[in-house]
Amino acid sequence: MSKIDFPYVRLNRVNVLLKKLSTGFINKKRIGNRELANTLEISKSSTANLLATLRALKLVEGRGKFCFTDNGKEYIACLLQNNEESAKKLMVEIVENIGYIKETKTRLSTKGRLENGDIGNQIAMDYRQHWTSPLTVKSIGAAVASVLAFIGAGYYSFGEITTQKPTTKTDTLAPICVRYKKINEIMAPLLSKEKHIGELAKKLKTQESRLGAELSCCIELGLVERSGRGQYRLSAAGQKMLDPDNKAKKRSIFREQLLKSAYKEIIDSVKGEMSRDDIGEHLKYRFGIKGSEWESRNTTNTYAKIFVSWLKDAGILEKIGKKRYKRIDDEVASSQISSEKMRFQDSIRPIGLESDQTRSSRYYLLGRAISDLMKSPNTDFVVKEIVTKIVGICREDEQLRDLVEDWIGDLQLYEDKEIRNVKVFMRDVNRLEKIIGVKY
Repeated sequence: MSKIDFPYVRLNRVNVLLKKLSTGFINKKRIGNRELANTLEISKSSTANLLATLRALKLVEGRGKFCFTDNGKEYIACLLQNNEESAKKLMVEIVENIGYIKETKTRLSTKGRLENGDIGNQIAMDYRQHWTSPLTVKSIGAAVASVLAFIGAGYYSFGEITTQKPTTKTDTLAPICVRYKKINEIMAPLLSKEKHIGELAKKLKTQESRLGAELSCCIELGLVERSGRGQYRLSAAGQKMLDPDNKAKKRSIFREQLLKSAYKEIIDSVKGEMSRDDIGEHLKYRFGIKGSEWESRNTTNTYAKIFVSWLKDAGILEKIGKKRYKRIDDEVASSQISSEKMRFQDSIRPIGLESDQTRSSRYYLLGRAISDLMKSPNTDFVVKEIVTKIVGICREDEQLRDLVEDWIGDLQLYEDKEIRNVKVFMRDVNRLEKIIGVKY
């Protein structure tokens, strides 16, 4: 029996990587794994997973040295032209010639709902595969489900694909997941023109999934607008906030937007003197009645930290002690804000050789982050925050930069409901320890 290839990477991630390739590159007759890894700036393991998926989808052929098939070239051309409809039509044709995907599509139409594990285990039984790791089973299931969702055969979210579009609550509140400084960073590239989330994510060097949540928060604040599918632009308030003539009024504008937003109900509950824990409990309650379940104390603490930073930046709260804050009278706040010049929160670090002390501090922070990650409950938001912190630290260190793609790739694995276990990051921790020479 000839070797059967199975996809390991979800199609949305594959599409993001393929859009980085040039037409000249995809027309090469012999391409090596290392050449592809260097072109996409991803690790060897990420490249191996990507190539397995491309072979499974008949977009490349050959082992060792490979080349893109005619379907592969045409598919990438559609992606480069942002012609998603044509890419979908081509993928529909490709799927018709891939037995296990076609069979999964039939099972989905019969049952109406399949989980990642269901898909992976069924494929393993049908094709006599002996995958020992549950993560492998679920990863392959997630990859197949993502293909079916892309071609319109179902709706994929939280580790399962369904034939019926999931109902969403219309009164949900966007998560408080982006700090004031990052809000400004998100708005800046939108000043010249509206942008697609993929383009914006690339410019900000972040993941689309994370940026999507942050943009929802910016929309809730009335600083950004959704102009079309995946398209975002600055609102009038966002333009006003970036206007250099309003430099001294920037905090005042942010305060005004906060008090206009759905977050006002929470702000109104902050009265007199309160601790950050008290504010966190108010957040948990307000988000709870909107349908959000915060099972971890870490989740509450993380939201509370960001929310308090908003209120401080907006001149609504002032710090009066360790984790204790006082609501500033509205009239006093307006007076303070109008007389203040904009203050920069982060100084620019001079470029040059970093000291041993800087590197030691960085490794200490890594150790703390990894410890928090391994001890944390499997709470989506908290784990994302910790891994994002680790990725940021690795990006700053020349020795650790090559690990970034692995952490990001495994975070995408973790995001699947059925795979959600921090043990997925152990291989990344082991590689990091080997480079640094320290056991965390």
